[in-house]
Amino acid sequence: MIGSDTYSGPGNCDVLVDKSIYLRSINGDPKQVTFDCGDAGVSAFHIDAINVTISAVSVQGCSPVGAIRITRGKVVVLTSVFHQNVGDNGGAFFVASGAHLAVSNSICEYNSATNGGFAYVSEGAIFKVDKNTRINENRASGNGGALYFEKNSNAEMHDVLMIANEAAMHGGAIYSEGTSFDMSNVQFTMNKAKSGTAKGGAMYASGDAELDLDNCQFVSSTSGSDGGAIYASGSTSIDYDDCSFEGNTAGGNGGAICLDGPETAITGRSNTLLANWADGNGGGIFVNGGEVVSDQDRFISNSADSGASYYLQADANLNSTNAFYGEGMATNNGGGLYIADSSLYLEKTTIADNAGNKESAGIYCSNSRVKFVVSYIKENIGANLLCDHCNVVDDKSSCNCNTC
Repeated sequence: MIGSDTYSGPGNCDVLVDKSIYLRSINGDPKQVTFDCGDAGVSAFHIDAINVTISAVSVQGCSPVGAIRITRGKVVVLTSVFHQNVGDNGGAFFVASGAHLAVSNSICEYNSATNGGFAYVSEGAIFKVDKNTRINENRASGNGGALYFEKNSNAEMHDVLMIANEAAMHGGAIYSEGTSFDMSNVQFTMNKAKSGTAKGGAMYASGDAELDLDNCQFVSSTSGSDGGAIYASGSTSIDYDDCSFEGNTAGGNGGAICLDGPETAITGRSNTLLANWADGNGGGIFVNGGEVVSDQDRFISNSADSGASYYLQADANLNSTNAFYGEGMATNNGGGLYIADSSLYLEKTTIADNAGNKESAGIYCSNSRVKFVVSYIKENIGANLLCDHCNVVDDKSSCNCNTC
C-alpha cells in the first residue's frame, strides 16, 4: 500500500521494479497518491519483472523519458491517471519487445512524445486497454498522436474513448507499422493528422496490419492528406461491423477511409458513413487497387470532387449487396460512385438522390467491368449512369444508362 502524498525527488522517482509486486494507493483514490518527477529527466518507474500491478495512482511531469518504461514482464494498470508526461518514444509508457501492458479504467491525457504521445509499443509487444479508459488530447511531433505500434505487435481495445489526439504527421490517434487490432466500442472523436501530407486522421495502418472493428465510432477526425478517419496501405485488411463514420474530413482522398494499394482489403457489414468529406476523391471511401466487400452498408450525404460515396481506380474491386448510396454530392463525376479501370458488382443495392455532373449524378464508369443484379439507380439529380468503354451486365435492375 502507498500512503496519500505527492512523491517527488530522489528516491521517489526513477524507481526500479525488478520483482513481482502489487502497488496500490491506500484509499483507492488516484488523486491522493501522485508521483511527480518535476521534469527531472527520469521516469517514475522502470519495470523489469514478471508481474506488476499498479492501482489508483497518478503519474505526472516525467520528462523527457516518459512516465513508465517496461522492459520485461506483464504490467497491469488499474484506475490510474497519467498527465502531462513527455518522452521520445511514448509520453506515458514505453513497452519493450515481448512485454505486455494492460490499462483499465484509467485517464491518459495531455502526454506528448516524438512518436506515441501516450504509449509506444515495440515489435512483438502486447497492449490492451479497456473499461472506459480515456485517452484524450495527447500529442506527437512525429507519428501516432496517442499510440504508436511497431510491426508484429498486438492490440486489444474495448470500451475506450480517444478524443482530440493529434500527430504532426501520420495517425492522429494511432499509428501502426503492422499490428493486429481487436477493437469494440471504441470512440474516435476529433483526432487529427495535422500536416499537409499527413494521413489517417484517427488511424494510420501499414505493412500487414489487421483491423477488426466492431461497433466503433469515428467522428469529426481530419487529415491533411488522405484518409480523414483511416488510412491503410501495404497489405492491411479491415473487417468492420456496425461502425459509424460521421463528419470526417480529408485534405486529399478518402473522407472516411483511404485504401491505398493492390493488396489492401476491406469487408464491411451494417456500417453507416454519413457526411464525410474529401477535398480530393472518395468522400466516403477511396480505393486505389484494393478489394472491397460491402453488405448492408449505408452511405449518406458524403461529398468529394468525384465519387461521393466510393471512388475506385487501378483495378480495384467493389462487391456490394443490400447497400444504400444516397444524397451524395460530387463537384464533378459520380455523385454516388466513380469507377475507373476497376470492377463493380451491385446486388439488391440502391443508388438514389445523388448529385454531380449532369451526365453522371449516380454512377460514373470508365474502362470497367460492371454488373447490376436487382439493383436500383434512380432519382439522381442528373443522369443515373454514365458508362464509357465498359462491359455492363444488367440483370433485373432498374437504371438508365446515359452512354455505353
